[in-house]
Amino acid sequence: MAQLRQSMGSVDLSLPNELDLLQAAGRVALAHGQLELMLRMTIKSLAGLTIQEVLHATRKSKNWDLRNEIVAHFNSKTKNPALRLKLKAILGKCEHLSEERNRLLHNAWAIAEDGSVVMKGSNHVWGPAPTPHDLNVLAEELNAQVSILNRERLDGFIRDVLEDPH
Repeated sequence: MAQLRQSMGSVDLSLPNELDLLQAAGRVALAHGQLELMLRMTIKSLAGLTIQEVLHATRKSKNWDLRNEIVAHFNSKTKNPALRLKLKAILGKCEHLSEERNRLLHNAWAIAEDGSVVMKGSNHVWGPAPTPHDLNVLAEELNAQVSILNRERLDGFIRDVLEDPH
């Protein structure tokens, strides 16, 4: 595998062998996919689209596009500032979790000379990779946020706004 030099030696651009680490990274990736789908389903509900329509309409949309689309549709349905802030809080948590996923998974991983798993950080310096625990916690937070958004969409304040004739 390719070797890269770093200030403290070199790293091997190999995937880690720790199955628990790889499984946890996979959980994060899958949970984030569910979050993206729930953002699309929220647009579906707010815009009155079919599943196929929303999937086609948002096919290449980034997460920030989806969140902005949700806010625009929701704000067109209600002027209630408390409900707008409630939605903003949920979407803000979604944004934070997406950024955390990006920070932990969207950087190069490698094996350091001592055998430890390292990750290229935002400042392009190799540092410790997240632990399985870190990744599993993030996956659980993503799952919880998907549940919150879905509950509000189907039975909570988002549905209430859609059913309000004003």
